[in-house]
Amino acid sequence: IRLRLLAHLSSLEVSVDGLRCVLAKRALEYAECVMPSFTHFQPAQPITFGHYLMAMEELLEDFKSLSPSVKSVVDKSPLGSGPAGGTAAPLDRPRLAQLAGFSSAAVNTLYASSSRFFASAAASLVVALLVELSRFVDDLVAWSSPMIGYLRPPDDHVSTSSIMPHKRNPVTLEVFRARISEAVADLVALLGIQEKIGYGYSLDLQEATRHLWRIFKIADEGLSILADFLAKAAFDCGRAGADAERYPVTSSDAAERMALGGTPFRAAYFKIAEAIKRGEFKPPPPGDAVRRPVLGSPHPNEVRRMAKRILESCGSSPQA
Repeated sequence: IRLRLLAHLSSLEVSVDGLRCVLAKRALEYAECVMPSFTHFQPAQPITFGHYLMAMEELLEDFKSLSPSVKSVVDKSPLGSGPAGGTAAPLDRPRLAQLAGFSSAAVNTLYASSSRFFASAAASLVVALLVELSRFVDDLVAWSSPMIGYLRPPDDHVSTSSIMPHKRNPVTLEVFRARISEAVADLVALLGIQEKIGYGYSLDLQEATRHLWRIFKIADEGLSILADFLAKAAFDCGRAGADAERYPVTSSDAAERMALGGTPFRAAYFKIAEAIKRGEFKPPPPGDAVRRPVLGSPHPNEVRRMAKRILESCGSSPQA
């Protein structure tokens, strides 16, 4: 189980790197593509689509930073531990571990034979990634609706209706989103099976293992689907930019400018709110507002800087 799990984690890291490269490449393309962000599913501050994509990239970067720690827990050999208390044969367990392809041996023989912490840790990390990705997927599905119309899914990721020929349903993302829910259920099953058994091997643990492999299957297939979708999808900057102009998404920028000029922020806030209420608010242009001078902002130059850093490890030549 441990060796197979190590292989799955390494394979998933490769898939994550591939998706990061797609995200960085598309972020460069859309670095100046202004759109509203959303909080409470209401128009919030203006960002760019490139900035949005780099948020997903940072999630994947965090996954990559945690993965080695999880792999170090998995990469321990149980060989020579016996059913619980070891063996009378004078086995060199560290040497056995090395020969089997492990970095080290799980020291305590009871822990080595009975623990499934390594499986729980790996599954938890992967499901946490999938749950976070599901939120991005939900956005992409919503933006594919012609009522919002920010995103045109690739033709090979949509399906029509059996009765309504006008439909372009983003079916691959819908299936991935559903399977993420299944992965959450598999994690609950994996943990729940372990919860009620004493600290020694029971056949219950064998039943838990299939849930582990299902989680990795969902992740491997889903990341491949998402990378292909994002590599081919087209974002409508005109429509997204029009929404950024249509709604007062730069109200906080106007209040901040007043505060930087000496007006207490709360007073500036209420003044802007009153102007919006009366229909007299003259918002700063969203294209100017995104050029915020802070690390990680949607400023096009900041998006380009972060995207190019990723692309350097992808073997791509960043385009200015």
